[in-house]
Amino acid sequence: MFTMDRDIAPHLKRGDQTLITIPKRENHPDNWATGKEIKPLRDMIVNALPGSRGLKCGQGGGPGV
Repeated sequence: MFTMDRDIAPHLKRGDQTLITIPKRENHPDNWATGKEIKPLRDMIVNALPGSRGLKCGQGGGPGV
């Protein structure tokens, strides 16, 4: 569970389908998407995956960093 600032709009509601990204070495989300915003965020993540092939845990900044 993550807390959200009260000034974030729109607020998530119970049951909302949400895609959340969490940066490496962080403990809180840096991006979230709901509804029609999920597909572009998911596409960005999926497109970055090939760049991660061959990386070992703890190695480098990873794709997009």
